[in-house]
Amino acid sequence: MGKYCKFCGSVTEEGVCPNAHDFKKMCVNCADSITEDGETYYCNNAVNKEAAQKKISDAITAAGVNTYTVEFALHPVALKKPTLKCAQWTLSNEVVEEIKGLFK
Repeated sequence: MGKYCKFCGSVTEEGVCPNAHDFKKMCVNCADSITEDGETYYCNNAVNKEAAQKKISDAITAAGVNTYTVEFALHPVALKKPTLKCAQWTLSNEVVEEIKGLFK
């Protein structure tokens, strides 16, 4: 990092800006998040979906259902807490464009 903060232009102290510029990796700013009304969010992340499919398949196997083949499709449900952090987060292009618009 240079002498100046890239976000606000303040002089940095040992490479750290004296102002807080913290952003949270959450569903509301994730590229894999879907919302139709701006209030209800759905996770459309492939890694999260695969993990859920594996848990369901493992539960079926553990239940001893081995005489049939099970096929199922998962569909995202509304997230109860879209402001929680997510390990599979990717920054949304929409947010990038909004940040660009903040520069004057």
